[in-house]
Amino acid sequence: PWRGTADALAGLALPSARDAEAWVAEAAESEAEARRRDGEAADLAGERDALRAQVDALGRVAGPIADGEALSRRAARDRAWADHRARLDAGSAEDFEDALRRDDAVTAARFGQAADVARLREASVRLAELETRLAAAAERAAAARRRRAGIAEAVAAALAALAPSLPGPLTPAGLADWLHRTGPALRAREELRAAAEDGRAAARDLADWRDRLAAALAAAGVAHDSAGTLDGLAAAARTAVEAGAARSALAEEVARAERRRAERAAAARRAADAEASWQARWAEACGACWLGDGGAVPTPAGVGEVLDVLAALAPDLRGRADLGHRIAAMEADETRFAAGVAALAEALDLPAARDPAAVLALDAALERRIGEARTARAARVAGAAKLAAARERRARAEAALAANRARGDVLRAFFGAATLAEVGARLRLCAERARLAAEAAGLERDIRAALRLPDIAAAEARLDGVDAAALEAERDAAAGRYAAADDELRSHHASRVGAQAALDAVGGDDAVARLETRRRALLLDIEDQARRFIRLRGGIAAADQALAAYRDRHRSALLDKASQAFAAISRGNYTGLAAQPADKGEVLIARARAGGTKQAGDLSKGTRFQLYLALRAAGYQEFAATRRAVPFVADDIMETFDDFRAEEAFRLFAGMAEAGQVIYLTHHRHLIDIARAVCPGVAVHRLDDGA
Repeated sequence: PWRGTADALAGLALPSARDAEAWVAEAAESEAEARRRDGEAADLAGERDALRAQVDALGRVAGPIADGEALSRRAARDRAWADHRARLDAGSAEDFEDALRRDDAVTAARFGQAADVARLREASVRLAELETRLAAAAERAAAARRRRAGIAEAVAAALAALAPSLPGPLTPAGLADWLHRTGPALRAREELRAAAEDGRAAARDLADWRDRLAAALAAAGVAHDSAGTLDGLAAAARTAVEAGAARSALAEEVARAERRRAERAAAARRAADAEASWQARWAEACGACWLGDGGAVPTPAGVGEVLDVLAALAPDLRGRADLGHRIAAMEADETRFAAGVAALAEALDLPAARDPAAVLALDAALERRIGEARTARAARVAGAAKLAAARERRARAEAALAANRARGDVLRAFFGAATLAEVGARLRLCAERARLAAEAAGLERDIRAALRLPDIAAAEARLDGVDAAALEAERDAAAGRYAAADDELRSHHASRVGAQAALDAVGGDDAVARLETRRRALLLDIEDQARRFIRLRGGIAAADQALAAYRDRHRSALLDKASQAFAAISRGNYTGLAAQPADKGEVLIARARAGGTKQAGDLSKGTRFQLYLALRAAGYQEFAATRRAVPFVADDIMETFDDFRAEEAFRLFAGMAEAGQVIYLTHHRHLIDIARAVCPGVAVHRLDDGA
């Protein structure tokens, strides 16, 4: 709505947009406060009227039992009593009696309707509270309206300062909107004025530069048009500059060469000084340690070889530490072994051993006694088995003997023999007779078959008139003819085989068709195998990508848990873990507390066991957080742990046991004490005694 000029607008003392926004916010807040307080007052008034109706209803139903009524009647009784004491006549006595009767009636009614009295008293207190809250709500609503009026007055005062160029009333929101729009307008006015000034300055600069360029060309003796434009003068100057550029280029090149020579000389001096300083610091460093014990300063190459040897010794030192730990464990096992052997010796009434050799001898003696006892027990069991088997065989032999005796009696009676030897001879004769009869029957069958006759009598009748010599001659002739026929048969068979081979070599069969069929079948099989290979490779690639995506999503949380577990088990020697990309996947990196990192393969054996346990524990916690927990079983993984790291490992197991069951198997008894100290509720099961 502004009707003035831009300069007039710039000359006004405008309120800030922040003040206008504050007016808008405060006006809206006061208006909302007033409406909220009016609503609260209306609610309180309705609740007050309802409570008044409840009090009136109690008064009408229960009678004069209110506290005010009781107090007024008690006050009337006291006044009647004071008046009766002052007068002491019949009229005052009647008045006092009437007041006393009314007070007693109210008191009796209140005693009889104690619950109604309590309700009436509570309603009265609540009514007084509502009256107070209603007055406070009305006062706050009036205060909010006064704030709204004050804001309207402030806006009106601000608008009065802008009249008459800003006609018409404005709300706080309208004033704030107008003030926001005056800023861009004033900035546009300033930009317009700055642009006009820049234009005038540019014209002055153009004329000044033309005059200066003309003067410079005249002073340099360059031919030019003194009345020409700036572009013409610039072209003449450019030509003169290009002509002198060739002359100055060589001079600049010479100057650059001189500077480079001076710089290289200075660099050579600095290098010599640095080398001398380094040699001095090297000699000082070597002299401060064992490298300078011989008096001579060693060369860096020699020190490098020594450091390489020391680096190669690091695995041996770690191995030495591992061996020391294992030796200590073995010595503890040896002590427990000696105690166990002593207990066994005491139980068997054997002399106790005092030194390791005697312990071993005692153990060997115990082993021998155990072996002898086992051998004796085995021999006893075997002897008992042999005795039972012999008794069984004896019983079977006695039964067989009785059966043979009965059979022998039957045979002696049948053959009429006195002894079993005679029975045997008779039985052999019977067997020989049966053999001869069978042989005779076979010969009869052959004769009847050869002569094609029904019985042997007919065969004997035919053979009675035959000449034996003629038969033998005929047999020999038949044998010769058989041999010749056999040779001819063999020759014909060989000819047939050769002809069949020649026929097979002709190639007129379906071999080509079979080969083509096999070729096509192989090509189809190769195609199917190739398709299957491509599908499998695609599935493997998809599975690899899915696994990589799953690792990327879950590795951070899992790696954080593993880092925390590894830092706890290593007692802070390693602060955490990290994954580093490698040629084929990623490698695990351990961050040392003293600085630096190590790959998992470069860690010592005990530290690798700690890392393995930390990874497994983190994986179990991640699994138990999303699925039903399964038992976590660890089999003597603390073999290389010292007591402090074992304590931290058991503390880690205690935390895991809150989500699932943790089972640790060990044969080191000192770990049981550590577990009980860290986890008082641990359950220990000894597999040797069945507990």
